[in-house]
Amino acid sequence: FGGKPILPCSSLIIGLLGTCSVLAPTFQVYCILRFIMAMSLGTILVLEGIPTKAQLKIMTVLSLSMSNGQILLAALAYVFRE
Repeated sequence: FGGKPILPCSSLIIGLLGTCSVLAPTFQVYCILRFIMAMSLGTILVLEGIPTKAQLKIMTVLSLSMSNGQILLAALAYVFRE
């Protein structure tokens, strides 16, 4: 019960910081926003409601999706250089 109020707050923070990182004026601001976003991810809270047998698979999928997003971001930055 203790993690349930924190999960929506964490999701809101991630959404806001993700939106702000798109509009970041400099690379340093972008890195700071992404760092704070990673700190507020709260994957531990997500895993509390998942059975123990599926936790490893879910964590792997979450990590791979974040990595694929970073690869896609690099590809988009290469294509749209301005």
